[in-house]
Formats: sequence, C-alpha cells, structure tokens
Amino acid sequence: SSNWNNSIYSNVINNKNGHGFVLFTNAYNNVVHSNVVKVNASTGIYLTNSNNNTIYNNTLMANGTNGRGIFLLGSANNFIFNNNVTGWSAATGSYGIYLYNNNTNNTFWNNTIYTVQTRVYILNSSFNTFENDTLLETTTKTNYDIYSIDNSINNNFTGLVFNKTDIAFGAGF
Repeated sequence: SSNWNNSIYSNVINNKNGHGFVLFTNAYNNVVHSNVVKVNASTGIYLTNSNNNTIYNNTLMANGTNGRGIFLLGSANNFIFNNNVTGWSAATGSYGIYLYNNNTNNTFWNNTIYTVQTRVYILNSSFNTFENDTLLETTTKTNYDIYSIDNSINNNFTGLVFNKTDIAFGAGF
C-alpha cells in the first residue's frame, strides 16, 4: 500500500527509544514541517523507500549511539531544507544526516547540522545535492563534516559553511 499527500506539522515528540517520524515504503508527496523531535538512540525523521517528500523547518535532536537527525534509505527526489539538527552525544554512530544505500537525487538546502560525530554520512548513494548547509562540530574530537564511502558518486556540495573541515571520501572501512 502507499501513503501520499499527507501533512505532518507543528508537533512535539519526546521519544526515548523510537523514531520521531517515519515515512515508510511507498510514502510519496508528503510534507513534514515545523516539528520538534527529541529522540534518544534513534532517528528524528526516517525515510525508507519514500520519494518526492518535502521536509522543512524542523528541529531535530538526536542523542546516543545510532542517534540520527535525518536518515534516508533507498529514497529519491526528496527536498529537505531549513532544518536544525543537533546531536550532542559523543557516542559512536551519532549522525546529523545519514544516507544509507541507494538514495538518489535528494536535495539538502540551508540545513544547520551541529553534532559531535559525523555531520553528513553517505554510503552507496549518488546524485544528491547539498547546498548552503552549515556543518558545525561541537568538539575537537576526530570526526567528519562529510564522510562518503562505497560507490557514492556524483554527489554535489556547494556553498557549505564549516567551523572545522574534516572531509573523507573512500572505498570503505
């Protein structure tokens, strides 16, 4: 089944262990905006196999191991802009934006990512655009603003703002 043309807005979610919002398989043309999501050890906004969605003006706070602000899996043609993502844990696996496997043609514009660990993590995802995003590191610990591995090609980064710069492109671990 499919879910399309829904609007999710002006909500506050305090979730100790689960995800904030999930757009799950075949969620199309949905709008998620003006929400506040606080999660612990999970994801603020999670898209899996979901296309053509618009996500904007959200405040996402993720903490703990595997805490992620925005997570995409197998999703395409989404427009994600003007979000504030904070990850305050030094735990391994804490990410601002995480693209995992087969994400294409997504646009990230004017987002602010403020995390201890990796701000943008891209694994096996291509043809995504990051424009005018601000990537801020909260510590001097070894981590990355952008970490791109495993067949992640033709991703574009334009006009990004960094307070420190740690960018890694590689074939894997």
